[in-house]
Amino acid sequence: MSNHWNPGDVQYEHAVDATNALMAANTDWTFKGILWHQGEADKTNSNFAVQFHKMIQQMREDITVADQNTPFILGELLVGGGGTSVLNSAVLTNTPTYNYQTALVSSASLTSSDNLHFDAASLRTFGTRYQTDFSGLSNPYPTAETGAVGHWIFGTGNQLYIDLTGSATNLTENGTTPTFDYNTLQIAGQADGLLSAITEPSNLTMCLVFAYSVAGYILNGTLTTSAVSSNGVSMYISNGLFMNERNGFGNLQIATTSDLSGANYTFVAMSVDSSDNYVGYLGDSTSTTVISGTGSGRNASTRALSVGDVHYNSTPFVGTPVIAEAIFFDSAKSETELDDIYTRSVARMSARNITVN
Repeated sequence: MSNHWNPGDVQYEHAVDATNALMAANTDWTFKGILWHQGEADKTNSNFAVQFHKMIQQMREDITVADQNTPFILGELLVGGGGTSVLNSAVLTNTPTYNYQTALVSSASLTSSDNLHFDAASLRTFGTRYQTDFSGLSNPYPTAETGAVGHWIFGTGNQLYIDLTGSATNLTENGTTPTFDYNTLQIAGQADGLLSAITEPSNLTMCLVFAYSVAGYILNGTLTTSAVSSNGVSMYISNGLFMNERNGFGNLQIATTSDLSGANYTFVAMSVDSSDNYVGYLGDSTSTTVISGTGSGRNASTRALSVGDVHYNSTPFVGTPVIAEAIFFDSAKSETELDDIYTRSVARMSARNITVN
């Protein structure tokens, strides 16, 4: 963003402040959206996707009359122009796929007198195309799972960790900031993760879509080392996929490494109720894996649920999980209900070019 349009940069702050002042002075006006054309100076900026997509989300936060459903319409750069590269063109092209309520306006057939800026006739055509795409937006912010107390879809378009439920349970970083890709984030490792504001409930379901790798890591939950606490829950990877409830049902294996190794991305879930009836679930399009039973008793912790390793600061959980989606419920889900959540998750991920096995 050439150090001009990142949140905190002079031009970004001026644009936001001027918009807020204008709308405050004209309370009968309606703010309809943001029109954007920029990117030539970022043709070699390897951080452009992360910076640009964060700017979109932060601008929707900082403009007082906007929200995450405010339309953001951006224009394609001059095709073959001097400010156009494979890098910045790809970032702009990918924006509507990984950012909601956005559209990319085509610059096909438009011309320029200096191989950079559009000529007057092309700008008039471009304006008409902006209007058409503004009127035809079709990628609204997704709906959270019914009954979820926290639901997050990760990637460059959600660097603020906004919760789809609208319950103000945005995640906060614990430790190192994750590394973002268009449709995922990668947790840094041991004692690194994202902390919710949701205290572990007695009736609980945790769902996650992640990319499997063999290193040991905590996927989510409240589990700490046994020296710190006698309770807590988690799903984790060691020599397979496990779930744990300390002093309840204990350590249970949901799947082996061979069950996971062929998957691009995997949907997993853990459900437990106040009587310690549990379900462990591995989604699969042909043969879902499920374990179920009743443990020795349920004793929920007072810690907040996390994505990644926030609470368990110890080996062997030093790996760096790649996560695409996380959902928490304050209810225990049955196998049939988890089947339905899995099916909807597969569809949500497919829209973001993620294949869930």
